[in-house]
Amino acid sequence: MKNLLIILILFISTFASAQLTNGLIGMFPFDQNYNDLGPSSIVLDPIGTSFTSDRSGVQGNGLALGAQQYIDINSTALKIDLPVTISVWVNVQSFASFNMIFISDNVYNNYYGYWLNIAANTGQVGVHVAGGLGGANSSNRRSFLTTNGLSLNTWHHIVAVINGAQDMKIYFDCEQQAGSYSGTGSLNMSYSNENSCIGGYVGNSTNTSGAFLMGKMDQLVFWDRALTSNEVLELCQKNNDLGTAELDLNSAISIYPNPFKDELMISTKIEEAHSYELLDINGKVLLSGKLDGQINHILDLEKLAPGTYLFQTKFGQSINTQRLVKQ
Repeated sequence: MKNLLIILILFISTFASAQLTNGLIGMFPFDQNYNDLGPSSIVLDPIGTSFTSDRSGVQGNGLALGAQQYIDINSTALKIDLPVTISVWVNVQSFASFNMIFISDNVYNNYYGYWLNIAANTGQVGVHVAGGLGGANSSNRRSFLTTNGLSLNTWHHIVAVINGAQDMKIYFDCEQQAGSYSGTGSLNMSYSNENSCIGGYVGNSTNTSGAFLMGKMDQLVFWDRALTSNEVLELCQKNNDLGTAELDLNSAISIYPNPFKDELMISTKIEEAHSYELLDINGKVLLSGKLDGQINHILDLEKLAPGTYLFQTKFGQSINTQRLVKQ
């Protein structure tokens, strides 16, 4: 029970002053893994990405992106009704073309859903919504673009609050930004059946090579509500570590060896019973069960085909997902 209380207290304390767990959908610290610490347990599919130093200079706790380096998301968890809030740290290394931070519907030559990007040349930050009217143009989107732009090779904190097609706010580095609206698209946002994407955009008829975030990312978070200005101020503190919960849960549960051949050992320090699931890379549950207290558990996975899998443990509202490889 003592270990459980420590885990829960540390998890709650990271959000205490602003209650930032309220409305949380997805939370990706990118602390040497692609785990979602939010309640949706979103499975990410990284394409060519790697880990780098984060906004505080900690090696391995930031995400490195670039040309043809992005993360695909085959999940509808982030395709929600408005309002929605996105918070992220970025360090952009080139404004030669626009940098895509996140897009809910990665559709070629058409606009659906919502997305957050950085304009080419100027570094201005834009947030957009669309209804899938056909064509990747201003008549099929509603946009808000900041007046000021970001600086190259500098960590910036961005928060986008989307209440509606004509009610969008952008903050960076703790301050709400002035800007202007553009576009004549539908006032009603709609989604497609295509995947979401972090750090990449498939492109359109005038940008056939697509667009990518050329630089680094840290601590990407989504809420299904509009955050207040006070909550934004809390988020933009450089030492705000929303990944604390996972680090503590990681220290309580050990899974080894990795890579493994036939057997997998699970060692847990949590006294109370908690559950686990083994998933394939697409999120399909292959095996599930219970872990009963502080003992070692052995899973016989001899019949499992070689490949990459996800092992997810759940205890209360805390979730830990680890990537495993069977040889």
